[in-house]
Amino acid sequence: FSTLADDPTSSTAREGVVLQAEQLTRAFHDLASEFDAITRGADTAIVSGVDEINQLASEVAQLNEAILANGSDVESLRDRREVAVSRLSELAGVSVIRTSNGNIDLTLGSGRPLVVGVSTFAVSVTQNASGLATVMSGGFDITGELSGGRLGGLIHLRDAVIPDYRARLDQLAYDVATA
Repeated sequence: FSTLADDPTSSTAREGVVLQAEQLTRAFHDLASEFDAITRGADTAIVSGVDEINQLASEVAQLNEAILANGSDVESLRDRREVAVSRLSELAGVSVIRTSNGNIDLTLGSGRPLVVGVSTFAVSVTQNASGLATVMSGGFDITGELSGGRLGGLIHLRDAVIPDYRARLDQLAYDVATA
């Protein structure tokens, strides 16, 4: 731009500005495409995470039932249950409630039941208006309630971090265009 400003009639300087503008435009488009890919990747991981939550919750409920039956290897069952609960905590930041009969109840988000005794309350995924995954529990959207664990991190990345970067990129592109 400074070369063109020094000699506005120079066709070489004009071509240089046009070439640089095209390269910058491609770079903006490439970054926007990368943001889209990251958003889709996080969304896919959220869906997989919900499937894993349901599998682990079923495992905890089954182990609760086996422990209540006072099987021959109760300590081994408790260890397996602790591993499943630990994986659930890493995945979604579940809260653990230990009951007097030796069971473990689990809640998700803002106290949404996930496992109560030997019963599970599955979470599901629907698509919102923008085509992204919405996590549901008992017919309620709990996506915003999931702030812990890997799933909470993915939701934060998809719904807060990437949109913020996208807005900054859009603002930069606007500032360059208007300048």
